[in-house]
Amino acid sequence: MKRYEAERQFEALVERFVSQAVYCREPGEESPYFPAQVHIEPTNSCNLRCTHCHHYRDEHGRNKYTRKLGLMDVDLFRKILDEIGPLGCSVTLNVQGEPLLHPRIVEMVRIAKGHGIYLSLLTNATRLTRELTTRFLDAGLDRMVFSFDACTKDVYESVRINSKFEPTIANILDFLNENELRGHPTHVCVSGVQQSRTMPHTEEYRTYFGKLPVDKIFLNPMLNLCGVSGTADEIDMARYMDIAPQDRPVCRISWENLVVNWDGLVSPCPVDVNVLAPVGDANTERLQDIWNGERMREFRRAHLTRDYSAIEKNGPVCSACNCLFDEEYDLFKFQGYAVKAIARAAIHHAHHLAQGAAEAGADDEARAAFLRSEREKYPREDPA
Repeated sequence: MKRYEAERQFEALVERFVSQAVYCREPGEESPYFPAQVHIEPTNSCNLRCTHCHHYRDEHGRNKYTRKLGLMDVDLFRKILDEIGPLGCSVTLNVQGEPLLHPRIVEMVRIAKGHGIYLSLLTNATRLTRELTTRFLDAGLDRMVFSFDACTKDVYESVRINSKFEPTIANILDFLNENELRGHPTHVCVSGVQQSRTMPHTEEYRTYFGKLPVDKIFLNPMLNLCGVSGTADEIDMARYMDIAPQDRPVCRISWENLVVNWDGLVSPCPVDVNVLAPVGDANTERLQDIWNGERMREFRRAHLTRDYSAIEKNGPVCSACNCLFDEEYDLFKFQGYAVKAIARAAIHHAHHLAQGAAEAGADDEARAAFLRSEREKYPREDPA
């Protein structure tokens, strides 16, 4: 990306956040701001059964995830990107499954980059072979997020059920190394969920990944996923029940977010894992029409009035979600969120906004040395 293009994109993003912050002082049922980011689900299948996830199974092999499993048709993916490509929004490939299980995931990355779309991918890294690493980087993937909850074997494997620590961290380290050899073209994040198993190890996690060539470390609050996550019992929803409806926050998600699930059903929120409150179908409708369509306006109206009955005919969604009570998601506190979002975006753009190629500093050299030592500790086991 040329520097002037990076400047233009960053300035447009800041202008968007400023304008949206003004709008959010008196929001309505229609939003003039099509999402800056669209979530697209390549698949809702997953090879892991993480404790904080809807894919988690209890000791009887049961969970509360009711959706049919499947793969997004690449023609549907093309249709979606043909629609939103000219709008300047970015795309994240993940939602409720492991995207690397889609056999055409690299092709999907190439299609997005062919539209000039800023593309993120979130993966648990268990299926990240050396070949996939090379192909993703060759395709121009902009941002890779590794969902990886602990930097020690016992804690990691107690959370990421069905995964093994050593080969998975080796996959991540190999990606980091290849990314550095190419001049760090892909922005890399690591993301962990804060739950009872991981909270005592927060600083250890930050320290470990802070020594590696990682751009951002996310320690995310635990979500109950409308009551279907494996750790939903760790969240005390009862403490919110005495809050009068008029005093409840208004969740900002439906004013800035669209999720296209693998089968084309469109949701306002990725937390609606069972898609109980769809607002449209990308197979037959344009996302721009869905954005301010009747069902989307109904969804926003439910939040403005704090009456969710109209959108919960198929079961509890927003009324059972702990996100609703997190200040980070309060629509009327959007300005505070915008400041944080702009700061994160600045980190994304810093590499391209820099004046010329900087010499590697002491921190860069230290990270490179630590990466080498960790790769020796956790070598790849790919076949020759």
